[in-house]
Amino acid sequence: MRKTGYISLLICVLLVANVRAEKAEKREKLRVSPRIVSIHTVDTHSIKSILKSICRPEMTREEKALAIWKFCWKHTWHRPPAKERKRSSYQLDGVYDALKLLNVYGYSYCYGIRALAEALYDAAGFEARSTGISGHQTVEVFFNGKYHNLDNDQRGYSRLEDGTIASVADFYAGLQKLLITPIKPSSPFFPAVRNPRMTYEQRYIAASQLFSPFDDYSKHNQYRTVHSMSMVLRPGERFVRFWKGCGKWNCVPGVAAEAAFNGYIDPWKGPYDPYFGLYPEAPAGEDGKALTYANGLLLYRPSLDPGSRDYADGVFRDHNINSSGNGFCPVRAGEVSWAEFRVSLPYVIAGYPGHIKNPGDTRGAAVVWGRYTRTAQDSTLRILVSGDNGRTWHPVWKAKKTGTHKFAVDFTSYAEAQYAYRIRFEMSAARVPDSVRIDSFGIETACQLNPAVLPAVRKGENRMHISFSPDREVFERTYYFNEDSGYEKSAYGIKGLMRIPHKHYSQLTPDKPGGEGWIIYEISAPAGMKVGWADIGGTFRGLRTAPEGQYYRMEYSVDMPGKWIKLWEADKPPYHEHWCFEANAAIRPAAPAERLYVRYALGRSTDEKAEGGRIVATRMSWGCCSADNAPAGMGIRVTHTWKQDGTAKKHTETVSKNGSYAFTAQGGDVENISISIEPAVRPQRSAAPHPLMLTPPEVKKERFDNTEKVRALKEALARLERSPSVETAEELMYLSSSRLVRIKMPGFIAVRGGEKALRALKKAHLNGLKNAGLFYAALLGIEGPTGELAGFLDHTDTRLRSWAASFLQHRNDKAAVKPLRKQIRKEYDQRSRALQIRALLKISDHPDDIALAEDILEIVSGENRIITAGALASRGSGKGMHVLKIYLLNTNPYLRACASAELAACGTAPEDLLIENLTDPSQWVRRNAVVGLSRFGTEICIEHLHTTARSDVMQHIRKEAEWAVRKVKERVGRDF
Repeated sequence: MRKTGYISLLICVLLVANVRAEKAEKREKLRVSPRIVSIHTVDTHSIKSILKSICRPEMTREEKALAIWKFCWKHTWHRPPAKERKRSSYQLDGVYDALKLLNVYGYSYCYGIRALAEALYDAAGFEARSTGISGHQTVEVFFNGKYHNLDNDQRGYSRLEDGTIASVADFYAGLQKLLITPIKPSSPFFPAVRNPRMTYEQRYIAASQLFSPFDDYSKHNQYRTVHSMSMVLRPGERFVRFWKGCGKWNCVPGVAAEAAFNGYIDPWKGPYDPYFGLYPEAPAGEDGKALTYANGLLLYRPSLDPGSRDYADGVFRDHNINSSGNGFCPVRAGEVSWAEFRVSLPYVIAGYPGHIKNPGDTRGAAVVWGRYTRTAQDSTLRILVSGDNGRTWHPVWKAKKTGTHKFAVDFTSYAEAQYAYRIRFEMSAARVPDSVRIDSFGIETACQLNPAVLPAVRKGENRMHISFSPDREVFERTYYFNEDSGYEKSAYGIKGLMRIPHKHYSQLTPDKPGGEGWIIYEISAPAGMKVGWADIGGTFRGLRTAPEGQYYRMEYSVDMPGKWIKLWEADKPPYHEHWCFEANAAIRPAAPAERLYVRYALGRSTDEKAEGGRIVATRMSWGCCSADNAPAGMGIRVTHTWKQDGTAKKHTETVSKNGSYAFTAQGGDVENISISIEPAVRPQRSAAPHPLMLTPPEVKKERFDNTEKVRALKEALARLERSPSVETAEELMYLSSSRLVRIKMPGFIAVRGGEKALRALKKAHLNGLKNAGLFYAALLGIEGPTGELAGFLDHTDTRLRSWAASFLQHRNDKAAVKPLRKQIRKEYDQRSRALQIRALLKISDHPDDIALAEDILEIVSGENRIITAGALASRGSGKGMHVLKIYLLNTNPYLRACASAELAACGTAPEDLLIENLTDPSQWVRRNAVVGLSRFGTEICIEHLHTTARSDVMQHIRKEAEWAVRKVKERVGRDF
């Protein structure tokens, strides 16, 4: 009886302890989400905060555009890009998220850096696009009726004679005045040409990229804005950000090959700005040296003493855990127990790189250590790590000894290149619950960051603004559709989609022509919390011409799937000539929600031959908060450390509410060291990192700049700098051992120009050298006999026939009329024929040529028919105008946008038709209508433009309408 009563009492005690543990899990956790900004630096927490810091309301459109251009190159630099997934596709795995690129890395190739600019321009009310030019990508920004090329990677732009900033298209005819001997150069002005390390940095080769449209393409929405810079701190946690790196950085797989290929990059040194010192305006870090990377350290050391709340405030999830005594142990014996702790950072987790030819032996990025007690041999204890949000778990340590012992394990390989991971302490007590116990533990995580945007201390007065966010937890998910990604299990639902395998980026698409499909994800919060906000995005692929019925949408629903609210729908611009584009959208519910559901929906054309719209990846991040969405009820302790006049200094401030604090750094120039933040309650006892965090792998370093390819490249660039002549380039074109040099020489020769250049390119073209024919045609378009250029109209390469037509249109020489007429009659490629007709109608005013074009109009279709109709409409042809009007009623927004672009350019469109287009569902039709009215609208359109300026849903169209009103008023005042 006594034994039974004792057992009953023990069960009751255990049940009470278990209930206490469950209640602790449900109780609101004590956490804090702070943000600190110096008055001396830009607030880079969000796109909105950046723009607020750098753009003032009184600025003109051009001044705002240039402010963004300057901000981008002041805080980023050019080098091989960061890549966060271990696949070979840079196009998808490179970092395109604007906030991530700026805050975490600060460097990339041109296509990554321009993503930051595009995101800022879009948020500031500009339409911006990415333009590819012969292996380089730049940003063109639309304002005041045209595009303007602002290169924030190579750091430069050019102005036309009237003072406006040139577009990429402007460079073809005016290359000499815009790039070689610029009239009004920017400051800086393409500084890499002063000490070229790669072919695209040599001044004449760089000029050749802008000389012709051979490989040009334009893309839209090529950036991401899903990543969040918010983070939470728990009691017992300290986050230290440094201004210098200690050797830990996210070493890109394949960086050695990049180093060997480029020659100028020392991969062992880590990321740094190779342009520093080339020009007076070169950006510098707080120490006056080249921009480079830095590191951060997150230390989590909760107190597990009796009565401490650190366990309850810090645990993410647990099961069968008793934390009421010293440490934590199982509640019930004979049952698996576990406690999960989640680590999340806004910066990428990074350690000491191993051998960079064979990544995988990285060390010092993530360590867990502590002390355990195990009194029974048949009681078990192990530690597991998950880097994929708990989908898969990897054991990293197992207790083998009995008694009380220390443990420490480096699990970098499961955490590197991530932003969050989970650690699970898993135990099982054989008979007595406390026969296995975690007595204490610490988790340490190193990260990489861009120190150029940290809240720096400067000499003199410093004021720091601090704010607290209600976010308690921030989650991020990215889903690809490879077979082993588990995307189906992760989805809430999927219907009508099939997977198209690909070794780099498998895709989902509707499974039949005319079909629709969707994939749904659920966004939820941990127990006791709600979802306060969400940012979502996706990578999509589709045909450039956007066939009828193809669509892409992102939608969401609150609390339960069903009532879908459209967030975004693709509206392809008429210039879009690339297969991939991004979507970004924000969900801000009126009140915190239990759950959100996000649906990615695709539609496919009924044309059985047409490729369906595809989705390549989905991304989402969301912040979770308590039900009342109130900030956490505790403050933080901030410590700034720096050196001044050789003396170490620091300032510590405890802040518990939104506001600011100030202090003075008296003395000479400041060398910033670190800024640390931690909860003001129960601060850590020690700040020293575990020795495993300080132990890099043993690696034999070897040189990568002594390869034959690099030597040949450097030798060729040196020769070109010493003797930038056609003869030098022609010799290198045939004899250089560097393939990269050989294929770039035709462009170099074309930019030099003159009779020697024409002869050299003609010879190279006849010899079949790569790119020679293209640049020969381009140079003939500027100088040389029109007959030679017209000869390309009959070339077997359809690209050359198309470009020859474009170049002949630019030359506007009547000697081209006869060969154009001849080629049009036998041309079989619709695109080439449309461009040939456009050239013919610009050059010739003969009625027979209009009749010829009108006959062709009846046998072409789609975009090529629109081009032909636009060329006819510009010559006053009623048939051409009629076709444009028909396409403006087409249900395909892409074709309507193409028609509206032709209408705005022809100069003969009925004003009432343009006014009607101001209300079209497609932003591109509306934008083109605004541009057309700015060019030839009368006082009739002014009130309609005013309405557009007040009420259009697109900010960039509202701003363009304001400008168009001024242009129309100026013209009306002058003409009447």
